[in-house]
This record gives sequence, structure tokens and C-alpha cells, in this order.
Amino acid sequence: MLDVPGPDGFKVGWERLREFYRVACPSYHPGYDWGIKTVNMWAGQKEGDDPKLDRAGKPWSWCAIFAVWAIHQITGIGQFKEVPIGLGKVHFLVNLGTPLERAQAVKPGDIICRKEEWQIAGLPKKPEGVQNLNHQCLVKSVDVSNENDPQVTTINGNGLKQAIHIRTEPLSRYWGFYNSFSQVP
Repeated sequence: MLDVPGPDGFKVGWERLREFYRVACPSYHPGYDWGIKTVNMWAGQKEGDDPKLDRAGKPWSWCAIFAVWAIHQITGIGQFKEVPIGLGKVHFLVNLGTPLERAQAVKPGDIICRKEEWQIAGLPKKPEGVQNLNHQCLVKSVDVSNENDPQVTTINGNGLKQAIHIRTEPLSRYWGFYNSFSQVP
């Protein structure tokens, strides 16, 4: 996906994005398609909506929907309804001891939850006017070569310009994870 017009005039890869919603999001209905297809818009938005303001009650952010879709393709389980469901409980990294112990708990295929930018910056509270994003992505790998500062490589949906991309950064930038394969029969 890329939030730029393709040859058909719609968002590049919109058909794939519609499939992510169709499989992973139980609230999906064809009414989401206009926002899914249209450049600078989000699922559930309609013609005339402001893409930055008219998001309330709509599944506009598809990062976790993408992660759940990918897990569902492999395991046949999981959906997204405000949070990943059917994939086990969320594990809070702060409860798991040392940085190395935290890194050893996180596995490829898990959904990991990123801290907000203001938290990463070390601010004590969210600045006024800043919207929480609650970004969730798939774990590709965890590097523990530096036991005090493990790095996690993630596969992210809904990144820059609504693209799918890979990012490596400190595990300390994440607050929790879903052990996605814990519920597989």
C-alpha cells in the first residue's frame, strides 16, 4: 500500500488493504471501501470527511489489522476489534525483569506494541493536542548481542504514507506484546 494515486486513480495497493480488513477486522463492511481506496483517506471515511478529524469510531489505523491478518494467514486464528483478539493476553514488558529477559520473552511472529513518541522522548505526560497512535506491529527478530540494549526488528503496516515497512530500534521503545502463537491448537 502507498497513499499515492495508482494507475486507476485510487491508492496504490488498495485491493490488498481491503483484504487485510476483510480477513482481520470483524466490523469490516463494504462501506469502508471508499476510505480504503481513496488517497489521503482512511477506512470508514466518506466523501467530504476531513481525513485528520473524521476518524472517531472508524478503524482508520490499520497497523494491528495488518499484523493480525498476517498471523491469521499462518495460523487461521485471530481478529482485530479495538485490540488483537484470539491471540492470547498482552504481556507488559516492564513486568519481565531485565532488558535481556524482556528480549528473550519476545519472539518472531508476536505482535508488539510501541510506546507513544512522547513516552519515547521521556516526557512525563502526553502534550496537549497530541493524539495517541497505539502502534502495533509484527516482530521479525530480536537482537540480544547487547544484553543491556536489545534491538527489535519489526514489520509495520500503516507506516509512512500508509506503507508496509521494516524498522529496527531499541526494545525499550515498546511497552508490551501479544504472544501470537500461544493460542494455536
